[in-house]
Amino acid sequence: MPCVLYDSANDKFSTYFHSVISTEPAPVCIPIDIGFEKPQIDQARGYLDSQLQRLSLDWDMHAFFHETTEIMIVIDTPLQGCFRRWICDGTADYVGALCLGKFVSKPAMDEYFAKLAKYVEQYTPLQDQVDLLSWRAVEYEKVLPNKMSGELNNAHYTFATYEIKELAKRHGSGVIGKIFQEISKSRITGGHDLTDAVSKVTGEDFAARLAAYGAKNSDELRGIGFINFQLFYNVEDNAVPIEDETEVPFITDGEHGIAGIVCIDTLDFPQEVKWEMSGASNKKWVGGNAEKSKHTEDGYAPYIKYTMSELFSSGKLKPGENTLSLYLQGELVKQVKFKLVAQ
Repeated sequence: MPCVLYDSANDKFSTYFHSVISTEPAPVCIPIDIGFEKPQIDQARGYLDSQLQRLSLDWDMHAFFHETTEIMIVIDTPLQGCFRRWICDGTADYVGALCLGKFVSKPAMDEYFAKLAKYVEQYTPLQDQVDLLSWRAVEYEKVLPNKMSGELNNAHYTFATYEIKELAKRHGSGVIGKIFQEISKSRITGGHDLTDAVSKVTGEDFAARLAAYGAKNSDELRGIGFINFQLFYNVEDNAVPIEDETEVPFITDGEHGIAGIVCIDTLDFPQEVKWEMSGASNKKWVGGNAEKSKHTEDGYAPYIKYTMSELFSSGKLKPGENTLSLYLQGELVKQVKFKLVAQ
């Protein structure tokens, strides 16, 4: 399994999910085959049984089970959206602890849950800053200016796991499977639909439970997941990316110009999207309803696409140094500085 590596020199396991690892000499991959149809549990269990006497109860052991669980959630459910993290990581942590009890020892599982209780107490002062519903999957916040990190991120992990554990405590361990069955049946990708699914299965107002954490802050980008951003110009029917310091040929034949696309996932519609050109040109675009569409496709995350475009022949763009700025909810999230060169 690529995300779980064994370093024979140090006799240690490491997990590197969502990462590309290059080491010399290369670690040996654990020989476990997790396919798209069915995890090879017997093979995994046999290998683990042979290694257990050399493993201690530390982050690495639990992380192995955590990452295996998370891989199967991503593979086997439609949870591809930005706002899925609380249930994915919470379930992976909870199932990881149960696996400690099944494959390592019951005291190992008890120790993990005891640590969870201590973390809940430790992070209680941060509860009013916790917003599990808008906790982004890591791949969606790489380019936003308000990435969550440090103690607040740890608090989200802790309370996500706590909520899954408490769900099982209130409704029985089988409730987690029922919730994921509902997620698959209703093709839920994340967001508010997730809390609706929990409420449908359990009969409780789960959205209100998550809202009770508080999340009292003024972060305008809290409910936005940034998927991608592209700025490009047309040259002989080809779209050429514009990056910082790109020199763009200014051709006013009525066929050439610049265009921008930004795709986001969001908890709340609509979002305020503005593009602004400054420098030699002075132009503003507003992403309105006519330029916005929601897409959900099998195998892909849901997203909303906002676009802007302008022909060089319009007279609204000028040769020289220009800066294009992208604003979401009034917050600057991206700038590209380039030069329009008259031909």
